[in-house]
Amino acid sequence: TPLPWAASEPQAGFSSANQTWLKVDPAHAERAIDRQPRAPASMVEYTRALLALRSTLPALVSGDSELLDTPESILAFLRRTGGQDVLCAFNLSEEDVEWQPPAAFAGGVIIANEGSASHSSLLTTTFAPRSGCWATKGEA
Repeated sequence: TPLPWAASEPQAGFSSANQTWLKVDPAHAERAIDRQPRAPASMVEYTRALLALRSTLPALVSGDSELLDTPESILAFLRRTGGQDVLCAFNLSEEDVEWQPPAAFAGGVIIANEGSASHSSLLTTTFAPRSGCWATKGEA
């Protein structure tokens, strides 16, 4: 479904055309950008905060990627540039999963997770269901 921008506009603000090749589901109009509060808990503000954080991390902007060997339900990769490494790890399952991040990230710091783009806690080896994080080696 296309991103709904304005709930009361034709095509939910996605397009001004009379007809688009991809229909906007009317049920999504209430989730339009203009209907989400400017509160930190809204998906819009969370996304804005993630994008702002990403822009401060050269490894995420233009770094090289290295896919890591993980259990089937974990997707993890490193982004690297210059002197910066960022671990991006996601549990795609419905259950807790134990996974040992690379040794270089022992004592690493989570800088963003599924609930916050300003998170700051130690990286653990237990990944909650449907969760993810960006982590640094501790220099955050």
